[in-house]
Amino acid sequence: MIRNYLTPIAILAFVFLFSGNAFAEIKVMDEFIYNSKLIKGVRNPQFSIHTMCIDGYKFVTTYEKAKSGKMGMGIASVSVNTIQFMIAENGKMIPAKCD
Repeated sequence: MIRNYLTPIAILAFVFLFSGNAFAEIKVMDEFIYNSKLIKGVRNPQFSIHTMCIDGYKFVTTYEKAKSGKMGMGIASVSVNTIQFMIAENGKMIPAKCD
């Protein structure tokens, strides 16, 4: 009896959770990409920093990728971080807006 009620409730919950508008205006304002072959034990390390404008607010995104081991075998490490850029105004931290 309970199963008969759970199916429509689950369908409604799914529709409400995933029917939101998930579109944002994203612009890359500045980027720095660093590639090096000089780090011992790590093949082709890559590091990049992007300053992005997402819906009118500034964010800083970093991306780091490194591979170790022999060609075709080894461990790949990927790190992606996104941080909102903040400014101090009248003693309070507020999100920085894009210019």
